Amino acid sequence: MRQLSLLIAVAVLLVFSSGCSSSRGFTASFENDLFTGTDQAYTNGVRFGTAVPIDDPAEKAPKLLRDHFRICQTETQLNCYGSVEAGWHLSQNMYTPKDLSRTRLLRTDQPYGGWLYVGRFFDVADRDTRHHLEVSAGVVGPASIAEQTQKFIHRVFPGGAKPMGWDNQLRNEPALQSRYVFETRPSKLRVDIKDMTIVDVVPQLDLQLGNVFISGAAGASLRFGYNVTGFAPTNIGALGATPRLDRPFSLWLYGRAQERGVARNIFLDGNTFVDSHRVPRRNEVRESELGGVVRWRVWQLQYARVRRSSEFEGSTGGHNYGVLSLSRGLSF
Repeated sequence: MRQLSLLIAVAVLLVFSSGCSSSRGFTASFENDLFTGTDQAYTNGVRFGTAVPIDDPAEKAPKLLRDHFRICQTETQLNCYGSVEAGWHLSQNMYTPKDLSRTRLLRTDQPYGGWLYVGRFFDVADRDTRHHLEVSAGVVGPASIAEQTQKFIHRVFPGGAKPMGWDNQLRNEPALQSRYVFETRPSKLRVDIKDMTIVDVVPQLDLQLGNVFISGAAGASLRFGYNVTGFAPTNIGALGATPRLDRPFSLWLYGRAQERGVARNIFLDGNTFVDSHRVPRRNEVRESELGGVVRWRVWQLQYARVRRSSEFEGSTGGHNYGVLSLSRGLSF
């Protein structure tokens, strides 16, 4: 409990310290299947992040970004990226089997596992394209304090089974991960009325490499509403600051579909270096999402329901969970 209290304190400090400056953005995200009445598989995820624009990015952005992206030298320059944001996040993911009441190892079900990590990310963007690059370091196993977190959540939201099988979770292992997300808003896939977008389609590419996940995904989001701006919400793995808005109010609904090829998932394949619980992983996973976003000036609220297909052999029916996210974007 002392470790969990420290984690909550650090997260709260991160969010409120970032919110004190008008030039900073922050994101607080909560993903959990309590929104859908289940408690299994990917059962909980939290993220607290902060982002800040890099002034004079053509000179001050990291050399890696300047070497690979054409960053604008002036505000009037065309065909270049005018926005570079840098940020940090503190995140935790949690995975459990379907039956939490059993103390014995459930060999054919999802292994117990937790992942606690800190990430450094950069967003390079213009009006219609965004590149998200992220590296993270953390730990999988008991040191992720996922057991304490789940038991705490079950005390706050009573009614579900008491989790009894955490003694069977994955062993401690350092977790190093990298991620690249690409999104674009092609003009041919957008409907504008009086310089305001009401419908658009946002294709997306998502690549991950590390000892936690090795995967590649492609998909697209369809959005419609009033003043559809920025880019489509992504899952907890890639949330940056809210883009500046041309108008103070924005309201839109969206649907997202994605196909993912998976070469590694530590929460199904088991630990990298020691023997641990594992189940036969499926190499293809489909995911769909329906949700809505409302923005007022720099504030954004998102809610969504996610449907993920079965991720390992022997499981049926897939898995559902909900997403609730509050963001404070950059001033405009």
